[in-house]
Amino acid sequence: MPRALEHLLTKLQRQPLDRSLDGVADDVSQRLAETAAANADTWRLRAVAVLLVAVGGAAASGSMAAVATPKSASPFEVWSNLAPSTLLESAE
Repeated sequence: MPRALEHLLTKLQRQPLDRSLDGVADDVSQRLAETAAANADTWRLRAVAVLLVAVGGAAASGSMAAVATPKSASPFEVWSNLAPSTLLESAE
């Protein structure tokens, strides 16, 4: 190591600290706990949102399936032109 750099590092080492480092570990632990709590809240909110979307999708698809039930394809249904009632009415 160059002599000038070694001299500067020795001089820096002899100077007192400009602030106390006693509570740093506690502050860091507190900030980490706050961040973890905020992340947990965020994931809970996301989980609830996904659940609501899934329930809404299931309800919508269930209601659409009930509406989209196909009519029977019998030619003798009431709605058909070949129903016995419509054939008799046209004969009169």
